[in-house]
Amino acid sequence: MNSNFFINTTSPQELKRELYIDNFLEEFEKYSENIFYDDVIEKESLIEDIFEYLKTQDVITENMVIDIFKKYNNYILLRDQKIKDDLQELIKIANRTYRELQVKCIKEETRKEETKKIKSELKNVTNIITKLSNEVDSNQISQFENKEKELMILLKGKGYSVNSLNIKKCLNGKYVVNLDLEFNDESIREKEKINNISDVISRCMGVKFSFQKDKKNLSTGTYVQTYSAEDKYVVQVGSSKTNKDGNNISGDSSLQIRLEDGKYLLAISDGMGSGLSAKESSKFVINTLNNLLGKGFEQNDVMELINSELNLNKNSEMYATVDMSILDLYKGEMVILKNGACNTYIKNKKNVSVYKSKEMPVGILENINFSEEKVELNEGDIILMCSDGLLESKDEIRQDWIQEFLKRRKYK
Repeated sequence: MNSNFFINTTSPQELKRELYIDNFLEEFEKYSENIFYDDVIEKESLIEDIFEYLKTQDVITENMVIDIFKKYNNYILLRDQKIKDDLQELIKIANRTYRELQVKCIKEETRKEETKKIKSELKNVTNIITKLSNEVDSNQISQFENKEKELMILLKGKGYSVNSLNIKKCLNGKYVVNLDLEFNDESIREKEKINNISDVISRCMGVKFSFQKDKKNLSTGTYVQTYSAEDKYVVQVGSSKTNKDGNNISGDSSLQIRLEDGKYLLAISDGMGSGLSAKESSKFVINTLNNLLGKGFEQNDVMELINSELNLNKNSEMYATVDMSILDLYKGEMVILKNGACNTYIKNKKNVSVYKSKEMPVGILENINFSEEKVELNEGDIILMCSDGLLESKDEIRQDWIQEFLKRRKYK
């Protein structure tokens, strides 16, 4: 068996020269009545000389073409109008072909850069998804096998039909218990039974547990109740939203959900621009936060994925601010993450603290930067998150009327 390797060692400049000659000849074929037709068609080296001149000057003139023809013992005398017209025709073709080649080269370089960037973004997205998948797989491996067996025996001893259960410990030290219960047993959702299950789990785990949520999946025929160690604090959330005058579509989207680890997520996204395109950007951000953070993925990984997806969208400029507060009511802490977002305000008994964004909105830069601040919560704290529409709602915008307003508000 013979193996042959063909290696093209042609330089980029040689490729451009060959392409110019081919394009020039293809165009000049249409002008067979031109006096210079035979000389040009038979002498590619003449066209090469034209190309070399154009590389340095960008435009070739009549005198330079006459000089190039002299090299080949062809002396042009401009005594006849036909000669003058045909020479100008040749010069126009030479310059036009070179300009078209330049445009093609620029487009090709741009395409290569775009392809390189897209490959980089796709690789980034793939790495993030792989990492998230690995985290999910590792989370499925229980670290509390003996405790799970003990709890299963206790619950079944109380007459509860538990198909399976799992215990996990969150990064903040909080324990969460998921129970896969009998799908068709509606009585399991009664308050008394839920309280009894909470008591059983509390005694088994040694800390006070309370019901967090339940989920019934009709397609899989499963019913899961989630219980978690009780939080140090409870939170009351209120929200308000209105559109700008004359605009039926708001570019803002918001989210309030309990995460898998029991933390509370509050998020606002403001799409850049206005109308439907702004709404699409902010809605994509919020939906992704809901789908991934709600399933336990890390916020930095999710933000990278959002940024990559917006960055890959070449059909339109999709940028959006992200304002995210994750309240750990178990430890009494809050993580503030902002990208191009409006200020967050926290009022307590002593003062009003203002937390500002230090980073660009998502979707603008290829690589996103994160700026997180961890804040200790206290009983009675008031937290205000908003989009810039609230700040701009006053006819006369003072330096920060929201901060001034909160300072004047009496603390209860």
